[in-house]
Amino acid sequence: MIGLGNPGEKYINTRHNIGSDWVRKALATYGIDLKYSEKDKSFHANTHDSNIEWIIPDCYVNESGQAIKKILTNKPYPFDKIFIIHDDLDLPTAEIRVKEGGGHGGHNGLRDLIKHFSSHVMRIRVGIDHPGHKDLVTSWVLTKFSKNDSDLLEESFIKFLRAIEMLYEDKIAEAQKFLHTQTRI
Repeated sequence: MIGLGNPGEKYINTRHNIGSDWVRKALATYGIDLKYSEKDKSFHANTHDSNIEWIIPDCYVNESGQAIKKILTNKPYPFDKIFIIHDDLDLPTAEIRVKEGGGHGGHNGLRDLIKHFSSHVMRIRVGIDHPGHKDLVTSWVLTKFSKNDSDLLEESFIKFLRAIEMLYEDKIAEAQKFLHTQTRI
């Protein structure tokens, strides 16, 4: 599980940081601390009997591909076991989708991932909504969530953790069905 986000405290809880924020939050839920790897320039932790490695690259979202390529160079993970958690403007806030591969859809972090690493990884897309016009996107992704959005995201995060258990058991189709069904918890 690789969570995308910008480094530094000023970006915590911004729309663009949903991936790295949810990795931190999941690990806090599991009672696990992240450790920094100077070699990989990233934060790492393991859960589920060390069968799930959680990673946050220590780089800006737009440089994610280069960083992920370096981090995963010496790790034997097949593409269908690498999950990139990232923000998605095309989904309403707090909606979650699991998708295999695909294009970048204008997401510069995914563009860099495709350029330097691969487009064939699994993605956990977390909706952040669209500001309405493409000229507003850059500032939009760097804004913090409203109280109402934060409440919706809290409920979605619980679904996310349940889906992680399914993904751990290689039940990708089941996790997709669970996440793609609009039921409240």
